[in-house]
Amino acid sequence: MADQNKAEPLAKRLSKNLADRRKKLGLTQDKVAGRVGLDTESISRFERGKTLPSLATLERLAAGLETTVADLLSEYPGSAYAPAERIGGLLAQMEPGLQEEVVAVIEHMCRVMQRGQAVCTISAIAEPVLADKGIAPVTAGQGGNAQTAGAQDAEPFSTPD
Repeated sequence: MADQNKAEPLAKRLSKNLADRRKKLGLTQDKVAGRVGLDTESISRFERGKTLPSLATLERLAAGLETTVADLLSEYPGSAYAPAERIGGLLAQMEPGLQEEVVAVIEHMCRVMQRGQAVCTISAIAEPVLADKGIAPVTAGQGGNAQTAGAQDAEPFSTPD
């Protein structure tokens, strides 16, 4: 009985997040059902909180709704925590040494932007931090898809050999 009581807030949260996400994407329940290989009535039951999806189905729902399982279960989907979770997921895929370098760049970028300093490119913010760590930006002609100076996107960086 206690497990059922604990599941009720989760079911309500999941059903609300499913419906909100579907509506945000402008999709019908039928369209979501087609994307994830379920019938429309199942989507309706999930959104009304009448049935909880299995973990495998929850993963398919997240993919079909172009979001994460974490966001579907979150108390605050799409909140300020969502970008942090995305960054955390990206960092988790990197080697620990590189994680620290990326975190240093992000911290520096946040400080610069909080001070309201105008910066024309992300690389203009990241370059000093990476230079301190011995990482040089890749310039045009060194391979990759390097952007020219002043471009709106960040330039790729390379580690020294």
